[in-house]
Amino acid sequence: MANDIWNASTPPMPDGSPSRVKYTLLNVWWTLWVSSSVLGQVLARAFDDSGTAESIRTADTAFMFSDVVSIAAAVAAILVVRKLSDRQRAKVYYAQPVPYEPLPVGHPQ
Repeated sequence: MANDIWNASTPPMPDGSPSRVKYTLLNVWWTLWVSSSVLGQVLARAFDDSGTAESIRTADTAFMFSDVVSIAAAVAAILVVRKLSDRQRAKVYYAQPVPYEPLPVGHPQ
């Protein structure tokens, strides 16, 4: 779905030809988001199984790493939204005007 929105928001080239779509930022966000989710689930289960102070400390350190990945995913999401907004503004700006031709008198609407 995100790819569809990204594609639909791609502005054409100034000559009207379709522009090449790059998914780098979208792929970075998606990878970070999925990694953060999976890592959080794995670490939560590992934390539940920890019984000693040392294993809790190790799990806590791993959770901090998971939090860093989550923060990176959030920053990437903000960048995706900003880039998407820029692309949509550019698409509107470069849109070809639709010629207006009034209907002839007496023409049924």
